[in-house]
Amino acid sequence: MYTPYVDFKSSETFRSGACLARGSGFSVAKAALLAAAARPSGIPARVGFADQA
Repeated sequence: MYTPYVDFKSSETFRSGACLARGSGFSVAKAALLAAAARPSGIPARVGFADQA
Protein backbone atom coordinates (compact mmCIF):
# COMPACT_ATOMS: atom_id res chain seq x y z
CA MET A 1 0.00 0.00 0.00
CA TYR A 2 1.25 3.50 -0.84
CA THR A 3 1.42 6.05 1.93
CA PRO A 4 2.96 9.53 1.72
CA TYR A 5 2.64 9.97 5.51
CA VAL A 6 6.11 8.87 6.54
CA ASP A 7 9.00 10.40 8.49
CA PHE A 8 11.30 11.68 5.74
CA LYS A 9 14.04 12.48 8.28
CA SER A 10 14.40 8.80 9.18
CA SER A 11 16.69 6.65 7.02
CA GLU A 12 14.33 3.70 7.69
CA THR A 13 11.76 5.42 5.45
CA PHE A 14 13.91 4.72 2.40
CA ARG A 15 14.97 1.12 3.18
CA SER A 16 13.39 -1.71 1.22
CA GLY A 17 13.41 -4.07 4.22
CA ALA A 18 11.49 -1.60 6.36
CA CYS A 19 8.93 -1.16 3.58
CA LEU A 20 8.46 -4.92 3.37
CA ALA A 21 8.11 -5.27 7.13
CA ARG A 22 5.53 -2.46 7.35
CA GLY A 23 3.57 -3.61 4.31
CA SER A 24 3.36 -0.03 3.08
CA GLY A 25 5.69 2.74 2.10
CA PHE A 26 6.65 5.75 0.06
CA SER A 27 7.52 5.34 -3.62
CA VAL A 28 11.30 5.47 -3.04
CA ALA A 29 11.24 2.53 -0.63
CA LYS A 30 8.91 0.57 -2.90
CA ALA A 31 11.22 1.16 -5.89
CA ALA A 32 14.18 -0.08 -3.83
CA LEU A 33 12.19 -3.17 -2.84
CA LEU A 34 11.32 -3.90 -6.47
CA ALA A 35 14.96 -3.58 -7.54
CA ALA A 36 16.11 -5.79 -4.65
CA ALA A 37 13.55 -8.46 -5.57
CA ALA A 38 14.50 -8.42 -9.25
CA ARG A 39 18.26 -8.92 -8.78
CA PRO A 40 18.17 -12.51 -7.41
CA SER A 41 16.08 -13.51 -10.41
CA GLY A 42 18.83 -12.34 -12.73
CA ILE A 43 17.01 -9.21 -13.83
CA PRO A 44 19.41 -6.26 -13.81
CA ALA A 45 17.75 -3.51 -11.80
CA ARG A 46 18.59 -0.21 -10.15
CA VAL A 47 16.71 2.80 -8.87
CA GLY A 48 17.10 6.05 -10.77
CA PHE A 49 16.21 9.47 -9.44
CA ALA A 50 15.40 12.65 -11.34
CA ASP A 51 15.12 16.25 -10.25
CA GLN A 52 11.77 17.67 -11.28
CA ALA A 53 12.78 21.29 -10.59
